[in-house]
Amino acid sequence: MNLVYKSLIPTIIILISGFYILFNNSMYSQSKVVEYLRTNSSSLIEKQLIRQKEEELAMHNKFMDFSSNTMANLTSNFLLDFNKDGLIKELRYFFNISTIRGIVVYDGLINQVFLTLSKDKNKIQIDVNIENYTKTYQFIKKELFYEGEKIGYIVVYYDDANIKNKIKKMEKELFLKLKEHDSSIETIIENRSKEFIFT
Repeated sequence: MNLVYKSLIPTIIILISGFYILFNNSMYSQSKVVEYLRTNSSSLIEKQLIRQKEEELAMHNKFMDFSSNTMANLTSNFLLDFNKDGLIKELRYFFNISTIRGIVVYDGLINQVFLTLSKDKNKIQIDVNIENYTKTYQFIKKELFYEGEKIGYIVVYYDDANIKNKIKKMEKELFLKLKEHDSSIETIIENRSKEFIFT
């Protein structure tokens, strides 16, 4: 009987040690897999957000450039005819674009501002001073031509803060979802390790 214990005890110790090593390796492998998934999914999401942010801003800038070109084409005839009222009627519609804050039409033939329009709290103001707009908003400047001759320029001020805020909100929501995803992965791993221990 003494001989049985002498051979059984080392066998049990070897089995327990083997089980312990197997359990630790399993836990280590699972934590490595989780860390790999976290790192790669985080970097992938960050890259995707940066790309989407750049695309959103580029699309908005192209739209503003197109709108500014359209305004420049409309403005030339009104400027040449000194038809301020007609120009105001035409340019008012562009303030339906929520990001446009101000428009300045400069007459190059007499070297002075022909018309200034700005939007403040959904109200369009005419011939107001908007010098501070250059510090506050983005702007696009387009030359005005009539029959190939330069007659002035138009400056369109716009605010892209709403787009940037929309992107930040989207980033926050995505990172919250990522945290939820991480915690659900940890819960799954915890449950699997409990199953592994008790089976």
